[in-house]
Amino acid sequence: MTTTVEAASQNWMSLWLAAIQARIDAALCDAAGACPDDALAIAATLDAQLERMRPEVAYIPATWLRTRLGLSRTEETAVWLLVASAASPAMRAMLRTLGRGEAEEPTVEVVQRVVYRAPGHALVAWRELGAEGRLAQLGLVVPAERERRMPDHRRGLQVTDRVRGLALGDTALAAELAHVARLSPDALRLDEVVVADGVIERARIHARSRRPFVVVVGGDGVGRTTLLRAALADAGTSAIEVEGAALAKHPEELSAQLHVLVREALLLDRAMLVRGLDDVLAGDGGEARAAIIEQVLARSEVALFATARRRPASLRASRTIVMLELGPLTTPQRAALWARAIPGIASDETQLLASLYPLAPAVIHAVGCVLEARRPVIPSPELLRELIDEVVDARLTGLADRVSVTQAWEDLVLPPEQHNALVELVVRVRERSRVYETWGFGPKVGKGLGIAALFSGPPGTGKTMAAGLIANELGLPLYRVDLSQLVSKYIGETEKSLAALFDAAESTACVLLFDEADSLFGKRTEVKSSTDRYANLEVNYLLQRLETFTGICLLTTNHERAIDEAFTRRLTLHVRFSMPEEAERARLWASMLPPEAPVADSLELEELARRTALSGGHIRNAVLRSAFFAAHAGTPITMDHLWRATVIEYEASGKIAPAA
Repeated sequence: MTTTVEAASQNWMSLWLAAIQARIDAALCDAAGACPDDALAIAATLDAQLERMRPEVAYIPATWLRTRLGLSRTEETAVWLLVASAASPAMRAMLRTLGRGEAEEPTVEVVQRVVYRAPGHALVAWRELGAEGRLAQLGLVVPAERERRMPDHRRGLQVTDRVRGLALGDTALAAELAHVARLSPDALRLDEVVVADGVIERARIHARSRRPFVVVVGGDGVGRTTLLRAALADAGTSAIEVEGAALAKHPEELSAQLHVLVREALLLDRAMLVRGLDDVLAGDGGEARAAIIEQVLARSEVALFATARRRPASLRASRTIVMLELGPLTTPQRAALWARAIPGIASDETQLLASLYPLAPAVIHAVGCVLEARRPVIPSPELLRELIDEVVDARLTGLADRVSVTQAWEDLVLPPEQHNALVELVVRVRERSRVYETWGFGPKVGKGLGIAALFSGPPGTGKTMAAGLIANELGLPLYRVDLSQLVSKYIGETEKSLAALFDAAESTACVLLFDEADSLFGKRTEVKSSTDRYANLEVNYLLQRLETFTGICLLTTNHERAIDEAFTRRLTLHVRFSMPEEAERARLWASMLPPEAPVADSLELEELARRTALSGGHIRNAVLRSAFFAAHAGTPITMDHLWRATVIEYEASGKIAPAA
């Protein structure tokens, strides 16, 4: 087929060059005062032949200038004149003669004399060849580099590489868009797509409508792009996929990019799919970029589709914007995805995986791809957990750090009330599928079906350890948020990083830990400066995002009163960790001594617990320090070692140690 296209394109171009040659001959006759009738007759004959051939060669890109871009007859002829100038030195020399050698390339005046011969066409030429004409706006014709500062009528013109490619039969996406866009890959059948109920049929209808503008809203990895690809394939077409984050931020540069994208979509007869529309509109200048999208995209004839994490509020368009929201999947839907990712797995196993690992569709697919590369028939639970961890790590890199948890529940000594609260938290996670989906509480609750808990209390009382133990109990990895990577001095960047963090956490089965949460979730203050205003904006964003978060988020703080009160009503649980009582301290001293450690027979841990008032963290430090004292002395751990270590802990915390 490629050879056929190339041969047909060469024949088509040869015929056009002959027609252009006849027009140049007629213009030269005019300039010499001779009769141009013979040359014009030849041009008319060739024009008629081109028109007759057009239906037969509609498949070659060179004909798309008229049929798909909708260029006028004179615009198309002007393009071919400039192609002839670039391809034929003889015709180039003739055109220079017509222009009296003033410019290396054909000028606006020369093109007008050759192409726009009919009476009254001077104004048409001025409009079609000007900077606001379609030839310039679509990136087909540009001023010659060396003559950009010349007066418009004396400025040389030349075609772009895209036109030269079309003349040779190039059907690929323009090279200038390589860093911004690509052609959609093969899509699933629409009936194979697993997304929230009620969306597929709407996507099918809108993909078949005229000039649609559809925005699919949802978190990362929930299947937004997959749905649109399948809907377009079902409608018998495909898309040019544009990465919103890669588009230019400056309005003029963005406008130029969008014009080229519109041209390519029309030329290749494809829809346009902007992935991450909110990335285009975010930050300073978002309103201006929204206006450019309206001017260039919304007013074009191209079918527009986009994905976004949230509804783009700043976008206004001359055509109706249809919003399709993708919520989280149900357990049976996730089970279907696991069955596709691991062929041959038993149905009860897929139900278990869907319940244990509420991953986004893209993450389940990624696990399946990694598994296929390793080629085990049915993976063991250990291997599957390892693969899931690899995929999750890749998505959270740079936003949060994985925390290894080695403690056991016996190491956490708490009063019954706090222990029961932690058990309730685990139960809420394990049973939320049954309560929200099977029992129908999800629609009653509305937003905020995730788990958000605050652990508050003095340092060393076990808050962070409790978070790790909960993650272990649920079989999920624990990720501590790296505030150094999130918080930025630049306006809007912190919110952008937080959005990426929450989106990544929602798409992966993990527990998100904000240690020292008061530094980020602090109280809003009275606005006295721009700094206060932007600090409050960050807290406002966190309040909104936490309310819609569907994952598991744990916060710890030593300063409960520093947390903004608005966060408390968004919490699933608030567990207050207090200083341990005497009996709890005795259990802590005993639990911190490993069975393998050599200890003296005369340890009086109950007396030590009675005489000292330390938190679990300080007790852990004291036991560890005493172990090093004993190792250096070459003896078992004695009361003397424990007491020395305890005194040091008191002094380190600025307290007066009790008498020995």
